Amino acid sequence: MVTIRLVVLTLAFSLAALSITVDAQQPRPVHLIGILLTSASPDDPLGHALSEGLGELGYVEGRDFRVEYRSAEGQLDRLPRLAEELVYLKVEAMIVATEAALLAAKQATTTIPIVVQLFDYDPVAEGLIDSLSHPGGNITGVFTRAPVRRVTPIGHQEARSRKLRLAYFVDRILKGTNPRDLPVEQPSTFELAINLTTAKALSLTVPELILLRADEVIR
Repeated sequence: MVTIRLVVLTLAFSLAALSITVDAQQPRPVHLIGILLTSASPDDPLGHALSEGLGELGYVEGRDFRVEYRSAEGQLDRLPRLAEELVYLKVEAMIVATEAALLAAKQATTTIPIVVQLFDYDPVAEGLIDSLSHPGGNITGVFTRAPVRRVTPIGHQEARSRKLRLAYFVDRILKGTNPRDLPVEQPSTFELAINLTTAKALSLTVPELILLRADEVIR
């Protein structure tokens, strides 16, 4: 009886150790993200914004995620086929920043989350989502319904804000959140931040009127 129990315990410990070893050897999943471009190349700011934004959230490109680019290079009739290619690759999210790319992505899939960053566009009025708070489908992201006062800021605060907003949606999706449960953002104002240190380094003179209208001046 003692011998039998000893054999059983030894076998149990061996199996447990084997399980731990196998788990430790399992590679972490590399998330595949697709970016559908209308006319740009892989050097498009959208891709850089996504990579940098995810980097600020702790992701490492190549280790945690990989990006597949598809560009129509200005030939809009190519977009549907390119969107289908990304669907075939089984990307976990598809990023778009133009209406043409959005419509092609929507036509290609009803299941893969589509993350949008688009200005001067109302997705509710266009019938693409049910509402801002409950999109109800596979489309979410940041839409701006109408252009507001926009002055190009000197510095990186607005760019950083856009990167983080885009990365926020992708991060939530990669962690399992259904896009139908991710409220669409529709910012109505933009903050103007002026970095005088950067302006000086670039030998730029910022008009006094612009400084007065700025929400933040970094000295």
